Amino acid sequence: MEPILYRAGYRYKGAYNLPMRKLYGKEQAYEVYWHAYEAGNNEISLKVIFRDYLNSPSEAREAYFTLKKAICPRRTASAQ
Repeated sequence: MEPILYRAGYRYKGAYNLPMRKLYGKEQAYEVYWHAYEAGNNEISLKVIFRDYLNSPSEAREAYFTLKKAICPRRTASAQ
């Protein structure tokens, strides 16, 4: 997998204290991140549960987006 990511312009960023995970970044007008987890890592199911929660009909998605805008307005301005 890594040779494919490197050819696409991604560079390894490290595990950032999360075992069994690799983080890759790609510099462009903004940085794009690609997370890779080893098979069987519990983080995978937690990420899927969180994704599904934000995609369900609720106020959670708007609250989460509002929080992200407050934390980092420069990065979320293009997401609207």
